[in-house]
Amino acid sequence: MSGSSGRGVAGVTMGDRLKRFQARYEPMITRTLLLGIFGTGLLAQFVEPVGDAMAGKTFLGGALLSLVGYVLYDTLKDLAASLRLAPRAQVKSQELGSS
Repeated sequence: MSGSSGRGVAGVTMGDRLKRFQARYEPMITRTLLLGIFGTGLLAQFVEPVGDAMAGKTFLGGALLSLVGYVLYDTLKDLAASLRLAPRAQVKSQELGSS
């Protein structure tokens, strides 16, 4: 009776599950947010009622800045993925002297 309800894998903590959830959905959420900002900025720049409702003047600059952020985020994610080292197999010390 370790406090688990029988659902899930033994030995997997809530922190591990949250890390997997974040690793899975963080890129999608970030990209969607940046593209949403880009689209809203362009819409506000060229559709006057939307721009009036948002009451600002720098929509195109903000839209382009969010697009640059999107491209940089995507590039850094790809770079981080390519720089990860492959996991190495661990050898126990008892296995080293057995010949």
